[in-house]
Amino acid sequence: MNLSVAEFVYGCVLLWFPRGWIHGLRARLKGRRRRRSPMRIRDPWKGGGPGEKGFKAAVEFSKLDNYLDLVRAAAGTVLLWGGWGFPRSVSGGSGAVAVVAQTIRLGLSKGSVFPPVFYLAGVVFGLAGWQPALFSFVITWSLAVMLPNPQVFLFAFSVFTYAFGSMFQGPLRLNVISAALLVFLPLLLSLLLNRPLRNHLSRAVA
Repeated sequence: MNLSVAEFVYGCVLLWFPRGWIHGLRARLKGRRRRRSPMRIRDPWKGGGPGEKGFKAAVEFSKLDNYLDLVRAAAGTVLLWGGWGFPRSVSGGSGAVAVVAQTIRLGLSKGSVFPPVFYLAGVVFGLAGWQPALFSFVITWSLAVMLPNPQVFLFAFSVFTYAFGSMFQGPLRLNVISAALLVFLPLLLSLLLNRPLRNHLSRAVA
């Protein structure tokens, strides 16, 4: 297989493979399925309606799946859109398709909108570099206790992404603008679909 073709295939698999499918594959490999039961939600703050409260850093940073999302998004973005010595394979606009695939979850009734925060951090890392990704991610999470819901969280994350991207690379760089817009995309989808962003990052059912 040609190297560029291999990079394209690997990048697509890493970026476009929905997180819900990963949960399903894991459950099947373990020989069991996830139970669709409200008893799975053990934290009282998760029992409320989606989008009612902000994120809990201690909860989200304890989930291995979030780190897997970050790593695969960073690797896939680098492979497809270049950077770190890799050539650009596809146009940056196709990144929106990948983000939509991670945001819209059809396994629940009528579908739900999830904010793939760690996945977006990986996308920013691949598109805009490690400095904008690190500073925007750390500062947004440091303010999470003051951000009332996922909508405000993603708005702040998008603003910080553009601010630090502009600081380190320049305000008119296409990769910086694209990274900020992709972070904002789940919030835009939530508004267009008139469905709130859920207030936890992991999927409740497979």
